[in-house]
Formats: sequence, C-alpha cells, structure tokens
Amino acid sequence: MKQAVNSKGTARNQIPAIYNRAKRAKFWRAGLRGVDLGCGYDRLSQHLHDRENVFCLGYDPEWKSADHNNHVYFQMFENSDFVTLSNVLNVIDSQAAREETLSLAKSFLKEGGTLLVTVYEGDKDGRSRETRDGWQEHRRLRDYLAEVRRVFPGAKTKGGMIVATKEAE
Repeated sequence: MKQAVNSKGTARNQIPAIYNRAKRAKFWRAGLRGVDLGCGYDRLSQHLHDRENVFCLGYDPEWKSADHNNHVYFQMFENSDFVTLSNVLNVIDSQAAREETLSLAKSFLKEGGTLLVTVYEGDKDGRSRETRDGWQEHRRLRDYLAEVRRVFPGAKTKGGMIVATKEAE
C-alpha cells in the first residue's frame, strides 16, 4: 500500500463502522478467517475475536512492523474468507496505489472470499486534498466502485459497503 502522502493521522482508535454494517448484513459467522487491511489501531481484529469468534489479523504498513505484516501475509495468503478495507481507499492519494491495495486484498482471499469496503466520505465534494490529519479523497462510496471493479469485476454496493467476491481465475 504505497502512497505519497502519509495518512497515519487519519486512523481513529475505535471500532470501525464496517463492523456494524457487516453485522447488519449477517456477514460475521464464527470460524471465519480474515485480514483487516489498513487496520490502524487494529481494534476490529480484537472486536471480531471477542464478539463474533472470528479470526482476523491486522495488516498495515504505516502501523505495523514489516515482520508483523510479513507474518500476516504468509499466514493468510489465499487463505482468507474475507478482507476488510475500512476507511483505507479514501486516504490513498493515487489511483495506481489504490489499485495496488485492492490487488493486495485480493491476494489474501481464497476463491469465493469476500472483500468488504467502506470509506470516510468527508464532505463528499470530491475535491481530494491534504487535511490536518492526512490525505482525504472526499468522495462518495459509489465513486470507488469503478476502481474496485478493475480488480473485482463483480463488485456491488450494498448496505453502505462495497462488497466483492474473489472469483476463480
């Protein structure tokens, strides 16, 4: 996940909204295995373990060590039932870097695995810019759908998320 602007300051020490959105969609089931890509403070992984009996590892080049991220990569490569990208695409300042992040997400998923994406829409004006905390795209969720479909052609918006499945290649 490369980006020219550091957006480490955009992370919040809270359970991300993706948890409740996926819960409303009845996505969480005991025994699932996944990766929270761009985990920041890594609150989602622990919450999923404690509340849903779901195994989830956080991966984040800005918040986790290279050793930690390598461990997650080799443990979860093509072995994940799900990958979450919660408020990640909106803090990456280039389309190429967002596509690289989506490709990394795909590499974690096993065939039939699910990508779940949420974004912070900011003021929704679509004027991308540096903020006091870091880069923000200020785009609506649906505005990311075309980019997600470059990597996950069947991606759809549903329940305040972009949801996609890794198809057989």
